[in-house]
Amino acid sequence: MKKDLSIVIPARDDEALIGAVLSRVRETAESLGCDYEIIVVDSGSTDRTREIAEENGASVIRLARQRPYGDILREGFKRARGRYVVTLDADLLPDYSILEKFWERRAESEMLIGSRYVAGGSARMPLPRRLFSRALNRFYGSFLSLPFKDISSGFRMIDAKIFEDVELDSRDYSILIEAILKAYANGWIIEEVPFRFEPERFGESTKRAFSFLLTYLRSLFRMWRLRNSVFSADYDERAYNSL
Repeated sequence: MKKDLSIVIPARDDEALIGAVLSRVRETAESLGCDYEIIVVDSGSTDRTREIAEENGASVIRLARQRPYGDILREGFKRARGRYVVTLDADLLPDYSILEKFWERRAESEMLIGSRYVAGGSARMPLPRRLFSRALNRFYGSFLSLPFKDISSGFRMIDAKIFEDVELDSRDYSILIEAILKAYANGWIIEEVPFRFEPERFGESTKRAFSFLLTYLRSLFRMWRLRNSVFSADYDERAYNSL
């Protein structure tokens, strides 16, 4: 049976906070007045993450071993039955009002990015990680000629129509950039929504600054080729005006 909204949350060894995360997410989702589902993709947890997620009403996809971030997201996308699919990281936020913002603006574009780096957004992270994140996003945005300030955000809403048009191949964190690149190249509308990322606690799946660096550097040339493909919607304009 189709749903209005699917909320996909990757998790791994998050027993200390997954119950509170799901309780707050569910409370916000209920306020939207839509038919929704919450899917937790558990990647080889060795604690009680799976059991706690199920006790809190989530559908749990159990992966037998630890898998890369891209594999985890794709498993969630396969299971999702929603007209819209939201991805959240398993961080414990004071509130999940970003879901309300996504839902209010769902008709404006086919992908909404919860952006920490646009006006009205913010990020509470250790200073080295915050500086690294800002530098990474600025470099990739400039290198790939993308008009977005937070391409590494894992908080997004995606119109399920995109999955019929775009095939995602990345197995690691670069799936976040690949999704933007391929959707943008095919002419789908993407917008950023101000997002205050100020978690009370970080989930295990998002303690990933060093992993981001390695996977993004490894995927740099592949992402550049995708961006400059002749099939990109703005290829002709960029062929004349872009360095």
